[in-house]
Amino acid sequence: MKTEQTILIVDDEVSNVLSLASAFTQQYRVLFALNGQDALAIAHQEHPDLIILDIMMPDMTGYSVLSRIKTDQQLHHIPVILASSSEDVGDEKQGLELGAADFWSKPINPEVAKIRAHNTLELKRHRDQLQTQTLTDALCDIANRRAFDRSLHKEWQNALQTQQPLSLLMIDIDYFKRYNDHYGHIAGDTCLKTVASILKNSLAEANALLCRYGGEEFAVILPNISTDIALKIAESLRIRVEESQIQNIAINATVSVSIGCATALPSQQQSSSNTQDSLVFRADQALYQGDCSPPFRARLPTSQAATGAWPDLRKPPLAGTDSPSARSLITPCWRILIAALMSRSSSTEQSEHAQVRTDNSRVSTLCPQQEQVLELANHWSILTRCLPCALDLYSNFWINPN
Repeated sequence: MKTEQTILIVDDEVSNVLSLASAFTQQYRVLFALNGQDALAIAHQEHPDLIILDIMMPDMTGYSVLSRIKTDQQLHHIPVILASSSEDVGDEKQGLELGAADFWSKPINPEVAKIRAHNTLELKRHRDQLQTQTLTDALCDIANRRAFDRSLHKEWQNALQTQQPLSLLMIDIDYFKRYNDHYGHIAGDTCLKTVASILKNSLAEANALLCRYGGEEFAVILPNISTDIALKIAESLRIRVEESQIQNIAINATVSVSIGCATALPSQQQSSSNTQDSLVFRADQALYQGDCSPPFRARLPTSQAATGAWPDLRKPPLAGTDSPSARSLITPCWRILIAALMSRSSSTEQSEHAQVRTDNSRVSTLCPQQEQVLELANHWSILTRCLPCALDLYSNFWINPN
């Protein structure tokens, strides 16, 4: 029974190639090359699962080919078996030190070769499976955070060489905590898998890598994609999720996503504002700019988000923005801020008696002062999340006091 695995046989003697090929053709896909240069070219094009390489060849020896393979980032993972008619133990030692998986002495017994090749291929198959598992999110069956970090670094280096733009989308499922609280975590997992599948299918024909960044956040790496095209892709993803009509009774709406978009043109003269981390930061800032202002749509970072600067509150607010639509954007943020402050105020009026709280397996008694510190920390968490939105809205809209 044939498998999908491929064996590349490299030998300058055609008779040796035919002898080995006859042992493998019934079970594997077999390729061959008669010299080292052709072997490297085929390896780059076909990415075989195993290379059986003769040592003594003209122009380029098997050792040279092996050394090139093991220093090539695209080929170094391919196991190589050296074959030689030499009985010198030094040849075998040198080959193994260079990274050969095995060493065969000629003449090669085809039946023994089949067994040893099978063992080597099985080791590679298990290693490939393990590698795939370490780079795949088990729940959503897409690339995980580790794969994201590796791919972003790789694409950044490619963009440095080609001087092409690199775009990044950060995607967040809106009100996912409420969805989890209402339906339970099993249903929440199903929602995550469904959204991941929609995103994956929508990007099937694009040169893009979809990753689960963490929790309910996803990321899409878009090599050689400009800002305009990235925004169009982002908006199409947002619409596709919205059209799926996944119900979220907790908010009386369907599941939707917010998307932040950022683009960089990597340069050899890197600055703090043009790095991989800054690209992620700007996409993240663009995403969270919309947290307090539905409807949600794809966004670019503002100049404040890109530079990390706060709006200047000493400047007068923009005129002409006292329309109902402007007010509807501002109101939710200020309501959250006011509610947090009122809650803080009311907490000080509580009776000053010790309270007991359970934290997993331990129970601790907190004095009134400690309780107030904890309450303040909770409100500060709300303030720090909503204040940037409120300040951003303040800098762009004017609320008519009348």
